[in-house]
Amino acid sequence: MEKLTQIKTKDIEELLKYFEKNTYRARESCGTTEQILGKCLELWKLDYKCMVVPNAGGELCNSYPTKLIIPECEVVPEGLDPPELLCPLTLTSPSPLSLSSPSIIPGGSAPSFSSVVSGGARASVSINGHPVELLRKGSLPANGSKCMVEGTPEAQSDGTRLREFILKAKFARCRARFPVPAILYKGNYICRSATLSGGPEMYGRSGMEYLFPTATSKADDDDDDDEVTRTNSDWQLFDRVRSQDIRLLRACNVGVIVDLMVEKKKVKFGMYVTSSEKVDKENRYSDFSILSLPYPGCEFFKDFRDLGYTGEGLYFNWSQPFVDAQLVIPERTMSAKVASDWNNYRKWDLLRLSQNYLKLLITYTHEGTQGMLVHCISGWDRTPLFISLLRLSLWADGLIHSSLDHTQILYLTIAYDWMAFGHDLQDRLSKDLHQICWILQQP
Repeated sequence: MEKLTQIKTKDIEELLKYFEKNTYRARESCGTTEQILGKCLELWKLDYKCMVVPNAGGELCNSYPTKLIIPECEVVPEGLDPPELLCPLTLTSPSPLSLSSPSIIPGGSAPSFSSVVSGGARASVSINGHPVELLRKGSLPANGSKCMVEGTPEAQSDGTRLREFILKAKFARCRARFPVPAILYKGNYICRSATLSGGPEMYGRSGMEYLFPTATSKADDDDDDDEVTRTNSDWQLFDRVRSQDIRLLRACNVGVIVDLMVEKKKVKFGMYVTSSEKVDKENRYSDFSILSLPYPGCEFFKDFRDLGYTGEGLYFNWSQPFVDAQLVIPERTMSAKVASDWNNYRKWDLLRLSQNYLKLLITYTHEGTQGMLVHCISGWDRTPLFISLLRLSLWADGLIHSSLDHTQILYLTIAYDWMAFGHDLQDRLSKDLHQICWILQQP
């Protein structure tokens, strides 16, 4: 396994050459992509105990990796006795993911996924006078499970039930790109997804699932503790599916939703093809803090490339008829720490807009008490841009993935954040959206 984590410049070059010619799809996964995902998993495991949720053949989502890597907790250093953890549940009703309060054995096992998704696992130790939560740097037990779900039997059960959550919720999101944890920091997840699907897609995908059910669709049968009242009426499908989406978000302790769309709803051929939390008519997402941060889509970045990859002096045309989303930041105390002239955001050039959005997300990450969901429309262009920026920024500050060097973290973010979640690099090279990611990381 040590060989898999040794990343050289040549490995990154080979990854980019493959990525440039191949858009990842789970149903078309091959030996090369499985080897890449295997390296990603081993890089994750240098600092985290991980669960792997299988997505073989794209059963959960075709544009998600065949192995969804879910970090459960940071690995405690060898020789350090972890403190006792308190795990108060935050869900309003029992969650199948929250099996029991995990225990910690000094020098041994770490808390299960259930303690993370319920938002209850909180502990800190002091190193050189500095408190650190669930310290990293270490290695997994040598006798780890070889099954698809890594770790303890409790984690295996949690992984199975998480998968059941996903199967129920996936149609709520565009292209079935459901919320999935991408980063674990201070006991909270930063998740990623697509925006909410519109009626035509939701009914269409649900109809296909009805005609061609998967073997695991039986997950819908064990809903004794379900918050959602079941009904056979098609009119209730909309409400039921979005309620399951909310339930999945709550299970991951998401309290903040970051919407990067410049539209309230995406329109194609005169029809609404997607929706978003900010315009949900039934206010189902009213318990979440919804940040509307309109950010230009990949088409705009052709101009960025033509100007020699400089965001200075490059302005988005906010007067276009389809641009109807307004900037909304509910917590003024957060926004005030980043800038004082948010009302003038449409006068900012691309560089300043990108910098302030990133600073705002980092502020929420550091000071927020709940997890965060980031999405654009499909979740494979602007979403990986900000997920990658967050991962690289937190890594550069020594806060996550502390065992990884610069080549390892670069490999991980390109392979996992971008490629494995369906980014079409072959098409996007003409737009070069990803270039802003590297520019913003420069000092």
